[in-house]
Amino acid sequence: MVSSRRVSLLAPKIKPPRSTEIATYVGKTVILDCHASGRPPAQISWILPDRTFVREPGTIHTLLSSMALLPNGTLQINSANFSSKGDYKCIASNAAGADTVTYHLHVAALIIWISPRKDVISVSSSRFQISSDGTLVLNKVTLADEGKYTCVARNSAGDDVKDMKIEVESQEPFINGLKGKSATKVLGISYQTALLHCRGGIHMSEDDSLVIHSPVLMNSGIYKCNAKNALGTDFKSTYLQVV
Repeated sequence: MVSSRRVSLLAPKIKPPRSTEIATYVGKTVILDCHASGRPPAQISWILPDRTFVREPGTIHTLLSSMALLPNGTLQINSANFSSKGDYKCIASNAAGADTVTYHLHVAALIIWISPRKDVISVSSSRFQISSDGTLVLNKVTLADEGKYTCVARNSAGDDVKDMKIEVESQEPFINGLKGKSATKVLGISYQTALLHCRGGIHMSEDDSLVIHSPVLMNSGIYKCNAKNALGTDFKSTYLQVV
């Protein structure tokens, strides 16, 4: 007696990416994922912007930038340039059907920022951030941040440079947007967290708040926050009552 076993087929389904709009800078590496389910396992292939069809893993020989198809179906673009931009279509197929997803790759000039001290600013630090559109963000600006900042846009054809000057104006400190003495009463509950916010001056954040963990009755009383700079001082008195 001969027995047979029937295997059900399942058409491929590509895992949706977070976004199909991909932006990068010249010289950066770009990873385009294409993970698919299916029975039997899906065969992954790609159609590149120049209409090149790629199915076999390995280095891809094309007039576009250097790239490779990895064994798991991911397309890796090395050192992107302006020729790399365009549509990249992934196709997952098996005997039961096919599924596709298309990425739209945008390539911009590399943005570099130089500080007044002539140092190249890191993409992300405690003081500075460079956003995806090349904007430089300065956190907690101080007088030491004054000076000329240079933006350099770079691609394979050359550089373009723009200088920007920052002047920092000192102001007397303010607490919660109000000048002068102020007092607030806070009601605390035993064994819960009480927050005493003290936003002194225009550069202070919630990191400067006083946090009392699990307050008890002996924590009741007046708490005084002082804000001070070269132009003067301000303070805020807060009364904490623990019940």
